[in-house]
Amino acid sequence: MAIIKCKECGKDKSQTAEVCPHCGFKQRKTSFVTWLFAILIGLPMLASIFIGASHESPAPRSMTPEELAVKKKEDAATQRAAAGAVLLKKAMRDPDSFKLESALVIDGSGAVCYNYRAKNGFGGVNRGHAVLSTDGKRFKTDDMDGFTTLWKKECANKSGSETATAINWFTL
Repeated sequence: MAIIKCKECGKDKSQTAEVCPHCGFKQRKTSFVTWLFAILIGLPMLASIFIGASHESPAPRSMTPEELAVKKKEDAATQRAAAGAVLLKKAMRDPDSFKLESALVIDGSGAVCYNYRAKNGFGGVNRGHAVLSTDGKRFKTDDMDGFTTLWKKECANKSGSETATAINWFTL
């Protein structure tokens, strides 16, 4: 028979005593069902943690030369679109009021079609449109001569990649 310390009062008591003779604390024994439940639940959880930790995540897939070329072309088009948006903002009467709503980089050609809002000289808000041509040499707003022709050529009924969100976050 071993002598142990009571968990409640800390005095010595017999290991087989169900109640401490000093404080009356009743020692509860862990039932077989509790141990079984702990084993059935605990072991699978531990196993899944160790198994999961042993598997390494796969290395990122490297891009093919063709994919790299496409990505590089898209990045260059987005940079051109951002540069055009900065020029637009600087050209406004109140640059702080400038809001870029859309900057569509046209598929295939790389032209950029802009929709924006900004305050006019009277404090009202106007909507405007602008086009940055495929070659990057022509940049026209809707109040310039030749805008309509350039818009129809580069933007009308064309699809592309929207870049306004990225430009607004990182450039404007």
